[in-house]
Amino acid sequence: MAHEVETMMYNRERGLPWHGLGQPVQGAQTAKDAIVAAGLDWDVELRKVYTVNAKGNKVLVPGFNAVTRTTDEINLGMVKTRYVPFQNREAFAFTDHLVDSDEAKYDTAGSLRSGRVIFLSMEVPQHILIGGEDAHTMYILLRTSHDGTKAIGVYVVIIRTVCMNTVTLAINTAKYAWSVPHTSTMEGKLQEARDTLGLSFKYADAFQKEVEQLMRTKVKDDDAVRILQTVLPNRPKTEERIDDIMTCLRTSDKNGYHGTGWGLVNALTEYQQHWRDGIEREATFWNVTDGEIRKWRNATAKLVLSN
Repeated sequence: MAHEVETMMYNRERGLPWHGLGQPVQGAQTAKDAIVAAGLDWDVELRKVYTVNAKGNKVLVPGFNAVTRTTDEINLGMVKTRYVPFQNREAFAFTDHLVDSDEAKYDTAGSLRSGRVIFLSMEVPQHILIGGEDAHTMYILLRTSHDGTKAIGVYVVIIRTVCMNTVTLAINTAKYAWSVPHTSTMEGKLQEARDTLGLSFKYADAFQKEVEQLMRTKVKDDDAVRILQTVLPNRPKTEERIDDIMTCLRTSDKNGYHGTGWGLVNALTEYQQHWRDGIEREATFWNVTDGEIRKWRNATAKLVLSN
């Protein structure tokens, strides 16, 4: 396992997950089982912070606390006193209630960066068939941190089943992400999360509509190259990268949509997630929520549809 993974599990029946990380378990897990299988059955607590003055006396550091994991006394981060911990068990309880079910549904969960970041994902019982042939699965991903660096974030993640690409798009009519800082309590936030995420499947409907528009939009190779030149940052290997993406567009047996906007979006995503040499699997995970792949994919779709 790569260095950022502390503990992690995934449902072996689904095959290796989109982020390529974890230890297999049999079948989807309930929250109770998943928290153990993923090594997340621990709590954190806030501890006062002291320093030592010139006389060797302890002096309280005002305005800050240390976030400490109680099972091994490891300090996960320094936070301001307004910081409110969000325990791992609260994360599972939160996502259980998002979809009103305590059934077995967790496919992946784990601890990254020595416990500083934790995540869990569960499959939503709605599948998307675009154009009558391109199957997708929808997941809810919750990611939070215990070191104060990240808010509590919940995301709709769309997986293109044929090649396990994450192809969630930023769609104006339906948001796919919601977050709240650790300075707030979770009380009263559940309905806000449901509304913002569109967990009534409004996002899935909007996603399908936009993708089918991308399928209908014809994109010649020269236009595809110009779009990629606009979207990708100007770096020493950018032209080489564009050539590789175009090769993926023309030859990949998992794409199937050469000559369309949807084909270009998938070629970019497939190249970034599966073709690039030396990319660590954690990078795929981070790119779902924060990284360049998400930004480039969304910019590509926007340019295709605006032309």
